This record gives sequence, structure tokens and C-alpha cells, in this order.
Amino acid sequence: MSSQADLFADAVINSRPLLSTAALSAIRVTPPGGSQPEPFFGNPHQYNNQTPPTEWNDSGREELFAKILNLATTRSRNFRVFVTGQSLDKNGNVLSTVTKVYQVFVKPTRDPTTGAIQKDATGAPIQQVVIKYEGSM
Repeated sequence: MSSQADLFADAVINSRPLLSTAALSAIRVTPPGGSQPEPFFGNPHQYNNQTPPTEWNDSGREELFAKILNLATTRSRNFRVFVTGQSLDKNGNVLSTVTKVYQVFVKPTRDPTTGAIQKDATGAPIQQVVIKYEGSM
């Protein structure tokens, strides 16, 4: 049977691309014999051949998530972009401000055999940019 770390790793792999570390908290998995995905964190079905906790509460979920979140990074290909626009009157006074938030993920194209990042004729990596609108502030 899989260890808890293996189950978590499989859940992360199956949920990719994760556009931010916050997306880890939204990972959902389908339990054995189940038909509806359930949250990974705080899910008693994640305990194979182990005794699950007798009770899950928010602080328990938060503690487990905090331990994992500190090990995650988004240094390489993940960005959170804030775009702000303002409307000004003729004197330059701000009439209104709107801020939109986007998650931007740069996804490299990999060789299916070796997993190496493919490059174009100039030697630049071939990559796709995935942009996801997160919301307004």
C-alpha cells in the first residue's frame, strides 16, 4: 500500500498544473469506491491500512497544510500578476481604481522520451504560457 507521502504526491501530480501554492489546498481526490472527488486534506479515506484520526477540525487541516506549504515553491515558472487601471478626471484626480489578479504559468514543452525541455532553432526553450483569471480586488 502507498504511504501518505505517496498518496499526496500522486494527488499533486494528477492536479497539475498548480498555478500557485494556494492551489495545494484545493486538491481533490476520488476515494476508493467513490464517485465524487473529496478534498485531500482532512479526508479519512486517505489512510490505507492506518487508523485515521478520530476527528478532523480546521486547525488540524491547517497544521497539516502549513507543514506542506512551507516545502513548496513557485520560484521558477509561476507568477501572480496584479493589473491596476485608474480613471482620472481632467485635473489628474483619481475617480476610480480597478485591480485584476491573474495567475501566469510558463509551461515548457518536454521531450516525451527523455523529459528534457525542448528548444527551438535559436536555442530558446519552447514553452506555453497559461493565464488564469483569479479575480478582481
